[in-house]
Amino acid sequence: MTSYTTPPGTAGEAWHRLLGMPTYALAEVPRQRPDASRPSGPDDELRAHRFAALVSAFHARHPSDPGRGSVLVGWSRASAAHPLDVFLGGSSLAGGDDSADPGAALLRLPAGARARRQAPGVVAGALAHFPHWTAVAGVADGLLVDDEPRASGTSRLRPTLEDCLLGVWQEAFAWLVLADPVLPDELEELTGEAADRQRRAQSKAAGSPEYALAAARLERRHKELAKAPATGLWHIRLLAGGRTPDEAQRVAALVCASADLEGLPYALKPTGQVGDLPTVLTTGRGAGAKPPEPGSFPFHGSSELLAALARPPAQEIPGVRFALRPEFDVTPENAARTAQPGAAPIRLGTILDRNRSPVGALDLPRSTLNRHTFVCGATGGGKSQTVRGLLEAATREQLPWLVVEPAKAEYRFMSARLGDEHEVIVIKPGDRDSLPAGLNPLEPSVFADGERFPLQTHLDMVRALFLASFDPQEPFPQVLSAALTRCYEDLGWDLTLGEPRFAGTEPRYPTLEDLEHTALRIVAEIGYGKEITDNVQGFIKIRLASLRLGTTGRFLEGGHPIDFGELLKRNVVFEIEDVGDDKDKAFLMGTILIRLIEYLRMEQRTTRRISFPLRHVTVFEEAHRLLRRSEEGGASAHAVEMFAGLLAEIRAYGEGLVIADQIPSKLVPDVIKNTAAKVVHRLPAQDDREAVGATMNITEAQSEYLVTLKPGEAAVFTDGMDYPLLVRMEDGTSREDAAAIRPASPAPLVAPRSGACGEDCSAAPCTLRQLRTAQRLTEQDELRITLWAEMAVAAHLLGWTTPLPGKAMRRDLAPYRTSDRRLLECAIGQAVDRAVHSRVGAPDSPAALAGHVAAMMRAQLDGGDPCPVAEPRWKARKGTKTRQYYHGRHTPSVLEKTVGCADPSEEWPKRFARALTVFERRPRKPVPTPSTGDTQ
Repeated sequence: MTSYTTPPGTAGEAWHRLLGMPTYALAEVPRQRPDASRPSGPDDELRAHRFAALVSAFHARHPSDPGRGSVLVGWSRASAAHPLDVFLGGSSLAGGDDSADPGAALLRLPAGARARRQAPGVVAGALAHFPHWTAVAGVADGLLVDDEPRASGTSRLRPTLEDCLLGVWQEAFAWLVLADPVLPDELEELTGEAADRQRRAQSKAAGSPEYALAAARLERRHKELAKAPATGLWHIRLLAGGRTPDEAQRVAALVCASADLEGLPYALKPTGQVGDLPTVLTTGRGAGAKPPEPGSFPFHGSSELLAALARPPAQEIPGVRFALRPEFDVTPENAARTAQPGAAPIRLGTILDRNRSPVGALDLPRSTLNRHTFVCGATGGGKSQTVRGLLEAATREQLPWLVVEPAKAEYRFMSARLGDEHEVIVIKPGDRDSLPAGLNPLEPSVFADGERFPLQTHLDMVRALFLASFDPQEPFPQVLSAALTRCYEDLGWDLTLGEPRFAGTEPRYPTLEDLEHTALRIVAEIGYGKEITDNVQGFIKIRLASLRLGTTGRFLEGGHPIDFGELLKRNVVFEIEDVGDDKDKAFLMGTILIRLIEYLRMEQRTTRRISFPLRHVTVFEEAHRLLRRSEEGGASAHAVEMFAGLLAEIRAYGEGLVIADQIPSKLVPDVIKNTAAKVVHRLPAQDDREAVGATMNITEAQSEYLVTLKPGEAAVFTDGMDYPLLVRMEDGTSREDAAAIRPASPAPLVAPRSGACGEDCSAAPCTLRQLRTAQRLTEQDELRITLWAEMAVAAHLLGWTTPLPGKAMRRDLAPYRTSDRRLLECAIGQAVDRAVHSRVGAPDSPAALAGHVAAMMRAQLDGGDPCPVAEPRWKARKGTKTRQYYHGRHTPSVLEKTVGCADPSEEWPKRFARALTVFERRPRKPVPTPSTGDTQ
């Protein structure tokens, strides 16, 4: 639309008021819900609302108002098959700015509607685009109203613009009503004149039926004018426009037919006079036309009449949408609570009223957050923004947090929100250029004082984690249970006591590789049929191999171990979006949850405190991956229920959980029930609304409104509320996009990967790229690093003299020793770790042996020889089979692969002897002496 500032032809005062008054294009109207409490019928229920708005407008005129208190309502359609424009004008009809849209305004007519502000002259130009207009005259006659009210049940269908105009007219059209408030002096004059005329007519009524009829009319008119100072009286101009004179007159007739004037002492009739808009608006007739009946245009009308004429759409029309109006509480029940000193509440968002206008802040008490929070909503609803805003508020209150994010990678943007004052550590399994921090899922948590979580309880939780993550079928759960027990026992653990079986030993904890190897061995021992054996072995290999060798590999096995006590002091994000398999993601999420719960339990037992105040927040995004709902029972369903129970328990440890999910119906119901705060963004699916709505006393109207929520808006329910609130969360996207993202390294959280690591690795942990590069170095047969490590470990276990690299081997390793010492030491450490770990149960202290052997090999590179003779203290435990000394548990072993044949075989002695020629001093059995005795 273009602005119209110069009227065609002579323009009067009414036209200039139209040009200068504030105008709006109607965009959204509140949809009225059917209500059984309201009497049904054809009445225009919103006429009373319009009447109230117009009475207010009548009394609200201000000298500085360019429209002088005038109000405007008009409809237009520029051409057939186009949407309609509904215009409103007058400063008294505006209710204020729309807080959700800076370019929009709230309106008082219709109440709660939203509209787009129009520049001066734009609406006048759009209406003047129609070249032909005709005025509609008004007739005031008190006898048009029946004295007796219409009997109930006899009401006719009332006319509407939607039916009587839009239903029959498909072409371009326009109509408008422009009303100016009658000033007090003029109103007093009109009232006095009506009173005088009434008295004169009544004096002659006894002798003349005509005067009696006139007296009756004037009596009713006088009563209407007498109450006008309170309810309002207006100069009303009603016009209809079209592309031709004929179309303008036909539209005028349809507008008259559409007006619902039942119960009002007025009638409408087209004047038949046609002209351009400025002229007709001012005079009621076209240039050169005869004047219409005196006083019929503009005509005086009450606010009740204007409410019937100035009618916005009663139902959705093209160009104006109807939207449900929120029916939520607006005052939180905890508003009067006083926070404890040093325990300020956490700001969540801004409460919205029925017009979605802000009416105050919503703060969550720490006690509520400590009883956990559930956040849900469809994609794009603002769920993650809500959680990030909550974490930002928590950071301001010195509450550290942890996020486990299985999809997308949005929480690293918290570093942009928080700036340089607060770092955000990001741990991303599989990221090549970051250090691979990790957790061994089979290792129980350790507290700061070195105390370990009970081993049997840990094993039970790990068993439940496998069942909850992978939902396996029988007989895998039995195989898993047996394999978990045996792999701990094989390494020298007493599960009942949670301590080493042999005094003075320091066994290591199993890894996923140990579990896989043990499970395959158990399947072979049980003797299932071929089909079952193949299926179970395939499941073991696929599932455990994906955990060990996929993106999660260095996180769950072989990474830098995370100090969970240190982690809980910082802001940390686990990004696991690159883990492709949902079941693997569930397993990784469960591993973190188990470690968190174990650490907090250990802290409580150590400090002997019954409970803690809120001191840390943990967020689990897409929680249904682990805590999924199951319609069927079974071991996996019971395992999920166990994890849901752990979430309820963790509250006592001062840990507040935020469970976030897009699909509440996929979650086990206990997770939703056990949260004190619920934040529900847009949820289109009815089953999702039912799943969460049943836990927050949501009404049917509120549930329906959840479908319409805009991004960033949510229904919020906390403990103590009777009904939820509608809350708008702050959108921090602009701040996240404007600032630099600087995720911090997890280096402060991790310990050295192994005791076999060199000094450089211990001081600055290796990245995944460095670890993998060093691993490839061990795979180069010509460097013989793997052979060296295997024989060094075997020699220590046998109690033999250790191998010493020869000149050729030193020459091959010299370039790495001088140019990239760190890489070479990392390769040695990894080769030694693999050699020690492969010899399950043989060493009494695997970690110490690995560290000793790696240090010896590094010293040998520098020309030293720290282990020239046998060291009995490293000898294998009695009962160790000979093959374990050399080869460990794998078949074929690493040594057999290096030599190139199996042991025993015909070629083995020659090839093995040839392989050992690279050593200046070969491993050999010491000569027996009375003091040493035989080593085997």
